[in-house]
Amino acid sequence: MASGRGESTVDVAAQRAAALYTSRRASGASVTLEELIPGTPGSPEFEATRTRAMAFIADDPATQADVRPDARTIADVGPGAPGPDARSTRATAGGIADRATRLESANTIGPGGDGAALPAIEGYEVRSCLGRGGMGAVFEAVQLSTGRRVAVKLMIDAAGVSDAARQRFEREVEVVARLEHPGIVSVVDSGVRKGRYYYVMEYVPGDALDRALPPGKGDVRRVVEMLVEICEAVDYAHQRGVLHRDLKPSNVIVDKRGRPRLLDFGIAKLVDDKTDERHGQRGMTIGQPGQLLGTVAYMSPEQAQARNDLTSVRTDVYALGAIGYELLTGHLPCSAEGSLREVLARIAEVDPAPPSKLRRAVPRDIDAVLLRALEKDPQRRYATAGELAQDLSRWLRGEPVSARRVGPTGRFWRFVKRNRTVSMAAAIAAVVLCSVSTLLIIRIVDERDRAVANFALLRGVLESADPERSNSIVQLLDNATKKIEESPPGVDLAEADVRAILGVVYRKFGEYGKARAQQQRVLEIYDARDEHDTDARAEAIHNLAATLWWEGSYSQAETLYTRSLNMRRRLHRGDHPDVAMSLTHLAACRLRMGRLPEATQLYAEALDMRQRLYKGPHEEVAQALNNVAKCELDAEAFERAEVLFRRALDMIVSLRGEQYAGTAAASQNLGDCLLRRCDAALVQGDGAGARTFAEQADEAFSRALAIRLQMFPRGHHLVAMSRAGQARAKAAHGAASDAREAATQALAMIRQTRPANHPDIVDVLDANAEAHLAAGDVAGALDFLDQALAISGSVEPRRAEIVARRGVLLVRLGRTSEGEQALAEGLAALRQARGTTSVRVTRLEQLAHEAGAPTN
Repeated sequence: MASGRGESTVDVAAQRAAALYTSRRASGASVTLEELIPGTPGSPEFEATRTRAMAFIADDPATQADVRPDARTIADVGPGAPGPDARSTRATAGGIADRATRLESANTIGPGGDGAALPAIEGYEVRSCLGRGGMGAVFEAVQLSTGRRVAVKLMIDAAGVSDAARQRFEREVEVVARLEHPGIVSVVDSGVRKGRYYYVMEYVPGDALDRALPPGKGDVRRVVEMLVEICEAVDYAHQRGVLHRDLKPSNVIVDKRGRPRLLDFGIAKLVDDKTDERHGQRGMTIGQPGQLLGTVAYMSPEQAQARNDLTSVRTDVYALGAIGYELLTGHLPCSAEGSLREVLARIAEVDPAPPSKLRRAVPRDIDAVLLRALEKDPQRRYATAGELAQDLSRWLRGEPVSARRVGPTGRFWRFVKRNRTVSMAAAIAAVVLCSVSTLLIIRIVDERDRAVANFALLRGVLESADPERSNSIVQLLDNATKKIEESPPGVDLAEADVRAILGVVYRKFGEYGKARAQQQRVLEIYDARDEHDTDARAEAIHNLAATLWWEGSYSQAETLYTRSLNMRRRLHRGDHPDVAMSLTHLAACRLRMGRLPEATQLYAEALDMRQRLYKGPHEEVAQALNNVAKCELDAEAFERAEVLFRRALDMIVSLRGEQYAGTAAASQNLGDCLLRRCDAALVQGDGAGARTFAEQADEAFSRALAIRLQMFPRGHHLVAMSRAGQARAKAAHGAASDAREAATQALAMIRQTRPANHPDIVDVLDANAEAHLAAGDVAGALDFLDQALAISGSVEPRRAEIVARRGVLLVRLGRTSEGEQALAEGLAALRQARGTTSVRVTRLEQLAHEAGAPTN
């Protein structure tokens, strides 16, 4: 390590410190690198010297004997983490990735090491050591008070580690304790044992991410789905002021349900409340400039250059891109072979190849997304992990991604910018030769990119609209509509694209008339073109049908859904997600129209197709199970329906968690099923069973309501429907006062969010009738049924049931002749639609007998 001419003061001091460190550690002395560096710890010069010294140590062959091949850092150890192998250790023991960290900790292993006694921690039975590293060890244990299996992370040799290491461990406890997310391993307990800090995590059996999805071999769609979930967990941490800074496959455990769980926040940063005026970002509480932290293989350029002053959420975005790149291609974006200096330089300067060059199965859109996440300049990356998740989700949905692809010209200019020592003569020659053509190409590309970016921005603004601010958003939509009416784009397909987005978002906010107008114009544009079957045209027909469905115009919607389905069948022979979607929507339409056999056949076909497409748990499979369950419910196969509804609900929760719109919908449908089982129990004379089903239904509706209230705190028709379900359930198990309150709230909300004659209002009016009847207010119940009948239309058997129930109430009020006539009319129509043995028919006959009315 001799000093050469022209070396800086930092280099000289770093070489001297590295030489002292190497010799003292070789003699068995306990020493930290910081003790050997002159100057004030934390100063820029001190930290720069420390970083250079670590590089010199890593390059010195004499230090290699001090590093055992299996001595992974604590960041590689976690509950359920696999032992080292050729894949999971290539970035640590296999050359470089954790070498600098391990050099300072290789001789500090204490309790729980090979042959050592397991630590005793009050309240826990420690059973085995799962793994160990430079700063701590992880043990499998059982919490005696609960009997649950846990993982205990214990700091090792607290007296021998540096203050910075001790601070990182203490901070990790604080960091993880503030995070409660289904994608993050949670903290159970923490404390101090004989001066050594420890904390207790939930034990997550499973495999490290790169074992669950072997790099370069996994299904591309499955890898992207997994990456979306990881990004969402990281984004959650970011929103709570936590940067991970050491994201890598071994820090993600895939549990037995196939869900990724993020762990190990050992070098995470917490965000202060103060503002860093130099960088325009919130300051960081630990990690000083010049300090090299993290695993090199997944380290961002700013980390590789020890620029922790530039560390931000975009640093974790880079690591997420590196993880996705490796899982899809089997290669790291920058090779981790060679010396530390070489690897850090490569990370800072060498652009990764497009993933599709390494694996042909990777689509070009995923190339664009990952390369944007892996940009050298943090400002060119996705601003948040959430944005990265959104772009990946767009690809999963078959939508355009917002990532800008960097072509050969762009890569060339970035190379020139980084390599300023290129000879002036060569640069001038290149510019002279290429000036005209390059300028033209850049202008064309810029114009195209500007159009794509503007369209992506419009799409992002409108599709991310928040129903809580519906007035301002609807005004935004109105302004956009006015602008496109006044100066439509010169290209008709561009107008169609923008109007299609406006129509979808108008529908999202219940502006059905405006949505219909936009979508009709889109369809006119496509019909006017000399084209027949296209995906865009099929989508336009489908969107118009969906708006008509939400308006309650089922007959018109059915015609368009059929047209769209037939077109998609011609476009996509065999199984295809769009065909399955059309089957589902057409089935829903026919089910609402009372055509159960046709709906059942279509839903079953969609379920079979989605099971073949996705080959395992998937959100669309769960939706299909739920749809088939609706048909079983309508056919009064209550037990089969409940089994399917619960399967769908469990699958949705396992895939997306509790706080998700699909979870609310599945729970709502389960509540409807349980209420129908309550009626069946009453028909059989099982009053206790009926009460149990009603109480379970109340729980299911309450679960759906809790989720929807978080999504729509200012009111929404879905919140109203959950309130109405609650009202019906509470009326069924005797909580009459609570039932009336819930029904009143539901009616006020649904009238604000639905057209006056919408079928949902019929359902809520019916729920109010049940609530008032449970309270003994027969006249009030009749009034609500009269209102429901006035807007119920002619769809059977829903209208027939209302007519029959209204007849029972009229008889109870002494209006016998009028009541018996209505009862006879309603029962006749209901028997024709449902059959004479239907639970609904039998239950109405029971109620009529109780009122003293004939049923023949």
